[in-house]
Amino acid sequence: MSYCHNCGMRVQETDSFCPECGTKLHQCKQESVQLHGYVFTNLRILSAKSGMSVEMVRSVLDKFILWRGYQGINYLLLDVSDYHSPFTGDKIYSLTAEDGWFAHQQLLTDRYCYDVDHCGHDVSYLFIIGGHDVIPMPKVGEHCCEREDQIDSDLPYGMLYGRKTEDMLLDRTLFQVPQMLHVGRLPLSPKREDVYMELETFIDRTITMAQNGLSGISLYGQVDPHWKQVSFAVAEDFVKSG
Repeated sequence: MSYCHNCGMRVQETDSFCPECGTKLHQCKQESVQLHGYVFTNLRILSAKSGMSVEMVRSVLDKFILWRGYQGINYLLLDVSDYHSPFTGDKIYSLTAEDGWFAHQQLLTDRYCYDVDHCGHDVSYLFIIGGHDVIPMPKVGEHCCEREDQIDSDLPYGMLYGRKTEDMLLDRTLFQVPQMLHVGRLPLSPKREDVYMELETFIDRTITMAQNGLSGISLYGQVDPHWKQVSFAVAEDFVKSG
């Protein structure tokens, strides 16, 4: 039995619209392949930074996703410059880095909730492509400290607790609740002529290593356990300073 995502009314699997409120129902098509993670980026910004077309950048990332699939880790590309929410029908969201980390977290949460709650996928990984000017890295602590003392951390992308995420990081309660996604980031050169080459080189190296038998887990390059410890230590200093 399913439920309407707008009013909570029970609906049949065959219903296209909710019989209670009339909302169009977006049924999840159960896939034979389980989804494990997201490649999270902004294709339009990557295209502008590299001088390559959106289609060329997408093709490189699609190659990465294909090979990860061969290794048993199945990714979905989330392009924040052209995002179609499964909950809001035909509405398209287009973000830039200036929209800030919270808007990007909201979009990520929207897709995560759909895939986990509605589709039953076991989504565990988040691979961010690009630096702060592509997907903004959260700078938490802006309301209580000088700029040089802020915490730069991608943890808010892995622990999707909305606006509470920042306060929970500062008072350390964030470390006492479940982490939804393990986060890794591939920053890219600020030089236009290097962006596409760096991206393509990383993908090709990943494929070469895969062909040589390295497991998908070994290749993931997850860094957030280390930065989680660093963020914890910095947040502890904030708490002690009052």
